[in-house]
Amino acid sequence: MKTRTERRYLLVVNSPAEPVGGCLEAVTERGDFTYDEAPTAESAIELATRRRPSLILLNLQGAESSGVEACRALIAAEPTRDVPILAIAGEPAEQQFMIALSVIPCDADALDREIQRIIAPVH
Repeated sequence: MKTRTERRYLLVVNSPAEPVGGCLEAVTERGDFTYDEAPTAESAIELATRRRPSLILLNLQGAESSGVEACRALIAAEPTRDVPILAIAGEPAEQQFMIALSVIPCDADALDREIQRIIAPVH
């Protein structure tokens, strides 16, 4: 019996004017993911309609619209609403950082739980 390994599908939101470097380049060159690149949140949503991604990598510096607007569009659209987003910021030649975004309704109790979840491992 053959075992079929299925690679995870990533959707990279990055402007063509911005080179994919640093963290994004490391992930896409590893080969254990298949991925498509989209220059805008709108084109990413279009691609996600055809094939649901496991994860969206969003270059906050490279998206044609602002990173916040791109996140809003991705979170609001049905095909990408429940897909986790890993936002990358910083210049590839310098230090980059990642922000893992989880989309959950925000009320006072949920905010308090999330703050405690984030702080607990540190203290």
